[in-house]
Amino acid sequence: MVYGRGSAVRGIIHQYWSSVAAIVISLFGWLLALRGLVLMAAPDLYERAAIPMDAIPLIRLIFGVLVVIGLYLTYVGWLAKPASPEHANDSERWRAF
Repeated sequence: MVYGRGSAVRGIIHQYWSSVAAIVISLFGWLLALRGLVLMAAPDLYERAAIPMDAIPLIRLIFGVLVVIGLYLTYVGWLAKPASPEHANDSERWRAF
């Protein structure tokens, strides 16, 4: 529990947005944190949102966007080469954290 709070504080204070991928990952993490808070505070909101079946095209669109984001992050994380030598040592910087 203490480690989790410390990680959250460190994440809030120490945002390192050096690329589009870093921004996407941070925003996704914040959205998941907000979703978790909503689930704890008002769990019935998700039940009420799931009842109307008219929202299926919207849900498909949302999941389609998530798939595109996932493919982009996969490409950036596994296949893309560093753009310049100055970014090649970014992993060294994060070993201390």
